Amino acid sequence: MTAYAKRFRNRVEADEENKNLSADAIAKQKTKDITLLERLMLELWYHWKTGGGHLDLVNVTLCAGSRRSDGKVPGVCWNNSGLDVGYCAPDLANDRIRFRSVI
Repeated sequence: MTAYAKRFRNRVEADEENKNLSADAIAKQKTKDITLLERLMLELWYHWKTGGGHLDLVNVTLCAGSRRSDGKVPGVCWNNSGLDVGYCAPDLANDRIRFRSVI
């Protein structure tokens, strides 16, 4: 296993400038985006760093760097039930689903 580090913007919600973009549209841009594992690790780090805070309280981080074998893309948010990981079609886009760009 190779160790690596990525940096993301210091924001509770995923990047607003990346709203209304589907995973398919993001893939065409050939950008580096957060994976499901990275998003989960970011949640743990943020919770530790803030003494109990959570990310994505309003929106969903689209983990465009990951896909299931059927092509669906994971999305992560925090809701009343806790951490939620769901999967959406790769062509789905709306203003509440956003991805986190690597900076």
